[in-house]
Amino acid sequence: MRPYRLLLVVVVSLSAAAAIACFAYRSAAAFSGALAVSSGRKESVAVIPATVVVSSKTINLFRNVPAKNIAFQDKEAAFQIFSKRADYHAVRLPFSVKLEKIEVVSAPSPEHFLKLSGPCPEQTIGIKDGSEILVAGVPFTVKSIAKWSGLLRDPQGIAMAAVTLSENAKPARMFLASGVWQNSPAGAAVQFVWHADGAEAARAAANAGLPGIESARWGVIDRGAVNWFNSFTPGAGAFLSSGEEITLVAFDESRPAVAVEIKRDGDTDIFWIEANDSIEGVPVLFEYPAQAPRVYTIHAWQDGSAIVTAYERGGEVARKEMRPRETLSGLRLDDVLASAVPVTEDESTLWAAVVQSQSGEETVLRQGEAKRLEGCLVEYVRRIPPRIVNYTLTVPGKQNVVLKPGQSLRIGPWRLSQAQHDADPGKVAVLNVTYAPLKNLIITFTAIALAALILLLTLQAPHFLRQ
Repeated sequence: MRPYRLLLVVVVSLSAAAAIACFAYRSAAAFSGALAVSSGRKESVAVIPATVVVSSKTINLFRNVPAKNIAFQDKEAAFQIFSKRADYHAVRLPFSVKLEKIEVVSAPSPEHFLKLSGPCPEQTIGIKDGSEILVAGVPFTVKSIAKWSGLLRDPQGIAMAAVTLSENAKPARMFLASGVWQNSPAGAAVQFVWHADGAEAARAAANAGLPGIESARWGVIDRGAVNWFNSFTPGAGAFLSSGEEITLVAFDESRPAVAVEIKRDGDTDIFWIEANDSIEGVPVLFEYPAQAPRVYTIHAWQDGSAIVTAYERGGEVARKEMRPRETLSGLRLDDVLASAVPVTEDESTLWAAVVQSQSGEETVLRQGEAKRLEGCLVEYVRRIPPRIVNYTLTVPGKQNVVLKPGQSLRIGPWRLSQAQHDADPGKVAVLNVTYAPLKNLIITFTAIALAALILLLTLQAPHFLRQ
């Protein structure tokens, strides 16, 4: 039985050595994030979603940082891949990665599907713009497939509405916070108000009428930002970064218009700004919603429902209780939520399919969100077939090195490899970034430990066998 005792000691020792080595390796390679960079640019910041637990204490990790606060070198590439609305753990690499060029070998087009489940038999249907599909035997048309923008539910958000106005050739998308008037590019004025209940919203819509001077404001533009004033008392104003001084000197409600005095380079000029108009070269705005050619008020009290009133040339032309995707006099109500944050198309990393029933009712199916159609759960899925691209990179000590799919590039304790992504494969590269400083040390230590163990057991074998 003594030889078996020796075998047992060998097995236990080897198992312990393997467990220790595995634990050490996992601790060393605990950070595995991603880096995005566009052709001709550099990047040195890698991130991982804040929802992922990162245990490594051997790197300087910035935890739970909002994406908009991360100091990316190539923000344009980063925000095509990483959501501006999300939080991330971030690490600044001790080097920059420059993407010299991208060679696209193969880049199949994205594939689009609708996944049906629930009471309906589970199935996945391939779709494209204009596709005709059946959901529980009822026909629908895929009206469009495009990048999604809109309102995202957020417990830390505020009551908001999203609308689209038909203006000229290009629709104008607007995100509205409660109680604030906004002007569209073509001059339409829109106000959204959130109420405690439906009865309050109905009374407010019926009694609102066109707003008075209390809704008007004037502002001074400085470096693209607007400093707004709600008071029309002469003397209010601002100093601009250019050295100009702008002061309100008069307000004529009968026109209506504001007069501003502008001092610059020793000269003083006075300009009259008409409501909802501007003068080239004069950095002053005067917004007066009641004077807009089109005015809309939106009164809501629950998610997905609102009373919309439309005015044209000072008179009410239509009023309707609306649900998302319905239209009234050139305004489409896209969404209404009690607690939300807006996501613009530039910020969004999500896509959506819009399906239309035979009656014209539209439903937006966003990635990651399932909705019921004809009693069935329907989810839009977008898949990116594997792309074959070659990245030419410059990193410390290595110039114009080509990184192909399946390959990795090691810079000290850091390892880079290709990652699949959803952006334009010919313009943006995404790299997996892994921190694994102890890999070689672990292999060496394990080899030495095993050699020492075998030597020790060999020397001690006679002793074990005599017992």
